[in-house]
Amino acid sequence: MDRLPEASFDAAMTCFGIADFVARTAGDFPREALAAGELAERALAASSQELTRRARTNDEAQVIAERYRAQAFLAGTPTSLLDQCAQRFPLRAG
Repeated sequence: MDRLPEASFDAAMTCFGIADFVARTAGDFPREALAAGELAERALAASSQELTRRARTNDEAQVIAERYRAQAFLAGTPTSLLDQCAQRFPLRAG
């Protein structure tokens, strides 16, 4: 399955999980790491209100994020998901 979940929170957390992982591990590719980090920030911002509602502590938020990171790797190829994430959570002008 190479598709993001339809639900906004699920899609945002999936994008955060995969983009954050790529940003942290793509040290040999600084431009790609930066782009993934920025995408992770946009996805997290889109999900932050719901994440705050679901998680009572920072530790709970970390557990939720880790669960979505694992699900992201099961959902499809990272490049396909990152492309979908970039379309769903685009850079804003200005």
